[in-house]
Amino acid sequence: LTASARRGLSLFNSVKLRCFECHDAPTFANPDYKVLGLPDAADSNRMDADVGRSAIVNALPNRWAFKVPTLRNVVKHAPFMHNGVFKTMDEVLDFYAKGGGLGRGYTVRIGDQDVPVPVDDKIGKYDLSAEERADLKAFLEALTDESLLPEIPAQVPSGLPVVARPI
Repeated sequence: LTASARRGLSLFNSVKLRCFECHDAPTFANPDYKVLGLPDAADSNRMDADVGRSAIVNALPNRWAFKVPTLRNVVKHAPFMHNGVFKTMDEVLDFYAKGGGLGRGYTVRIGDQDVPVPVDDKIGKYDLSAEERADLKAFLEALTDESLLPEIPAQVPSGLPVVARPI
């Protein structure tokens, strides 16, 4: 890791950010489902209406919860989140820095009441300096490993042009 990526790893593992609590090594993933309160892809003033895990296992803790993905190769997989709402890593970091859906003031209907979206307790507001943000991004970029990707063939049996590898 570069010096910047090492500083980013320290931030990632810090109590300030708490990223490691959901994205733990070595896969930087987690088998859990978490509520973030993501914005709607068409209207960021509203929370995404997708009920998430509760469409499969209908229970209140599963409502609006989505699987924690791996961060391996994350910088290669824009757009981000299940609904593709964030086009850049900076948008993702801004979302988390503001406290997820709670920071956007989203509410949800539970029973007959509108209540704040039940965002996972590990999501909290934080401030990063420009250098800290660059370091965190350097660490996330360091999670990229394309060494096991298959070789792109020079030609395909159909004779059609070979499609170039994305980004």
